[in-house]
Amino acid sequence: MPLYRRLPKRGFNNPFSKDYAELTLATLEAAVVKGKIDAKKPVTEEVLRASGMVKKSRHGVRLLAKGELKAKLTIEVTGASKGAIAAVEKAGGGITVTPPKPKPEGKGKARHRKFKEGAEAPKKKAGSGADEGSKEGTGKEAKEGKADKKAKKNEAGQAEQQKDSAGEKVRDKEEGEQPSETKEGTKGGGDGDSGSDES
Repeated sequence: MPLYRRLPKRGFNNPFSKDYAELTLATLEAAVVKGKIDAKKPVTEEVLRASGMVKKSRHGVRLLAKGELKAKLTIEVTGASKGAIAAVEKAGGGITVTPPKPKPEGKGKARHRKFKEGAEAPKKKAGSGADEGSKEGTGKEAKEGKADKKAKKNEAGQAEQQKDSAGEKVRDKEEGEQPSETKEGTKGGGDGDSGSDES
């Protein structure tokens, strides 16, 4: 049995984690002192990569508030902690946090794609699109037809019950206002008498 099957599985990998290149205030200050970064020019992610301060990452650069910053810098990064923003502003600089680039539309699984209002749905084959439209239409019509049939059945059942109850009341009045329960008893008795005559 291979080793990876013999060892226990521990933890999990988060598929939604963000991959940021981390940059601290201390390393940024050291780079300014050494002359790797020009304090007069804006510090962008491209400048940081070119100077070797950070490596390329999927979601950009995140500035962390570890250390102290004395140089007045204008920084443009993807993310920054509250402490880092406060430290940069305290030193007299400015920081611009730009959100990461959105995922291009059409990427990912079909069930995860959500189209914004006004965005066009992906074009399908000419023949299949018409067929699907007609299928959807017939499906809606069939559902509406079923609902109408159920409603009509319910109404017909209620109408029959009302007619039956009205018919019983009329019969009671015609037979001398005899209750319907006594009628059933007399009918049963009559059946019993006829049965005795036959035997």
